[in-house]
Amino acid sequence: MDQKICIRQLQAEDWSEFRAVRLEALQKYKSCFSSSYETEKLYDEQKWQGTLQDTQHAIFAILDEDKAIGLSGCFTSRDDESGKTAILGMWYLKEEYRGQGLFHLLMQATMDWAKDEGRFDRIVVSHREGNEASRRANQALGFKYTETVMNEFGDGQIAKNIFYEVRLR
Repeated sequence: MDQKICIRQLQAEDWSEFRAVRLEALQKYKSCFSSSYETEKLYDEQKWQGTLQDTQHAIFAILDEDKAIGLSGCFTSRDDESGKTAILGMWYLKEEYRGQGLFHLLMQATMDWAKDEGRFDRIVVSHREGNEASRRANQALGFKYTETVMNEFGDGQIAKNIFYEVRLR
């Protein structure tokens, strides 16, 4: 496969590409996300653009030529009143691009953004119990286990959500 791969932070004008890849991820992997296809397919253009304009987080796409093939986001945790915890999410890479080290590059770019922000003390990730691909990816990036909690996922099921962190300070 001849590829010209790049990673970039998405901007408001990228909303339709963001929407397409995000909805694909939610539809194909309902059990892996806390949101659902049914919820996000109802978002209007303003909601998608607003997500990309919010300066408290960043969403990155990995592209082959100019076609988005994956996403990753970094968000300020709502559970930390100090605002010093970043949460990584929206992890997705199209199946035909997996196993080539591309996801690692995407995740590293997302983590680099969080580090460069200078306002975070730690970066947190989580995955549903049994999601070995996500576990392996976060372990390869140096994340350490912190806790397991029960969460409702996009498929409506309640399951164990396993959390990990990387300390920045």
